[in-house]
Amino acid sequence: MAELFTYLLTRVVTLRIALLWILLVVVLMVSADNTGPPRETLLQALLLLAATAVFRLWDDLADIEYDLRLHPQRVLSTCRNLWPFIAVVVAGLAMLAYALRGEFRSLVAYLGLVLMLALLYHGKLGNPVDRPARASLVLVKYPLFVYLLVTPSPRAWLAGLGLYLLLVAYEWRDDPDLRAAPATRLVAAAAAGVFIVSLLYWSAGVRA
Repeated sequence: MAELFTYLLTRVVTLRIALLWILLVVVLMVSADNTGPPRETLLQALLLLAATAVFRLWDDLADIEYDLRLHPQRVLSTCRNLWPFIAVVVAGLAMLAYALRGEFRSLVAYLGLVLMLALLYHGKLGNPVDRPARASLVLVKYPLFVYLLVTPSPRAWLAGLGLYLLLVAYEWRDDPDLRAAPATRLVAAAAAGVFIVSLLYWSAGVRA
């Protein structure tokens, strides 16, 4: 429990995550055709926060070998027992699926994202994928979080693409391995991500 609490403070309750969450809420509000009651908006904001935290932990668990090399001081790098963290991820993923149970298309899109990340992180799919492509695929989840909560519209599509490209640019600026990759690979990875985000736009958003 102490390690979970430390992880929460050092990797989730941070300025970067707070800004990311605020950005997601802003994109959600821009994407929505009609602003719902305050209670519904608050619930959607909390769902975005929960999804950001759960997938952040899953990302860190998947990147533990990378962090052992570059960030050995992080909680997961020094933790001897990762099972409590894995249990939190599984419970969080199930909770988010339960929250989408009333929207079939949203639930299918969400489960598709979970399956893609599971194969990328833990299956053979991740073996041939280089770091630029991996980073681009992982960032697809953030526009999807928004698309799960809004009705499809050109505005929602453009807002999701803008969010995705902004996060890609930030990730590439922040990651030394990505900065060292050839520009052609970075552009190709981003283009593939844009294509996937566009597909998600048509398949995920069904809520008014």
